[in-house]
Amino acid sequence: MSESTTINSSSVGGVTGSSTRFHTKEWVAGCFGGVTQVLSGHPLDTIKVKLQTMSTTATAGNSHFSISQVFRNIVKTKGIGGLYKGWTSPLIGACILNSVEFGVYNETKQYLKGNSVEVLPLWKIAAAGALSGIVGSFVTTPTEFLKCNLQADASHRFRGLKDLTQHLFRQHQTNYKYSNSLFGQIQSSLSFYKSINRGFAITTFRESGLAIYFAAYEATLRFLEKSSMNHPQTIHSLIGGGVGGFAFWTIMFPIDLIKTRIQIESILKAPTQKQPIETNFISSWGMTKRIYNEMGLSGFYQGYKSAILRAVIVNAAVFATYEKVKEFL
Repeated sequence: MSESTTINSSSVGGVTGSSTRFHTKEWVAGCFGGVTQVLSGHPLDTIKVKLQTMSTTATAGNSHFSISQVFRNIVKTKGIGGLYKGWTSPLIGACILNSVEFGVYNETKQYLKGNSVEVLPLWKIAAAGALSGIVGSFVTTPTEFLKCNLQADASHRFRGLKDLTQHLFRQHQTNYKYSNSLFGQIQSSLSFYKSINRGFAITTFRESGLAIYFAAYEATLRFLEKSSMNHPQTIHSLIGGGVGGFAFWTIMFPIDLIKTRIQIESILKAPTQKQPIETNFISSWGMTKRIYNEMGLSGFYQGYKSAILRAVIVNAAVFATYEKVKEFL
């Protein structure tokens, strides 16, 4: 993102039309970036989730598979559409999420910059990124809970997002004796809400890593602008996005794996839709110990290759789309 863009405000008490338009651009462009993220990266994300959960669903001694093996298995059992299973939830979520994250990031960045004409130091870029991730986690957690459970559904119990959501809500209704009463409906609704926000704390921790993501992107842009390479701005955005995605996922991947395993824990334990949902959730530390006991340190990077391949491609596309839409607006 170019640091030369400034907000035009001539009064302390208000915001001019130019300033309002600038802020709107950031939020709208973020939404388009989110749509690009899902359309370009969901198949690889499905493979990543399958690899991350393989030890839960595979038999002992047969839990290590390659990207190509998982790809062929999905296409063989579910067709090409299987690679896009669970895409509705993240498509809606990514539009909202990226709008919020890019919007909060830029609002915070402008606040930290104030009236200064100096280039914002990278630590402030990182702080703005961390805050955007923390705010965005309120959208990320339920979105990824639904997405991951659909992607990890090896026995094809759920036809799609609506089917999974209805199943989860019905299961939570059965946990309360007076589920038909108003009080019972409130209880079951709160229980359902708590369920789809499973893993909120560790998701928030992962999303705070957007400090790395945005700082790496901005540092790459600054390096490319200072270098003798005279590339179009779109090329800079593609390279910067790829670097940002690589840096974020390399560092935060173990956290993402723990998060995914926590979110799919109860639904994978129930082989049929008729079984009740487990309400005693395992903690992040408990899941960390379980993964280590199952596979050692290497277990925390199961599915890493798929994630990194996706991260570079997707985040290059996200930032290129974001910058182009922002220019258009």
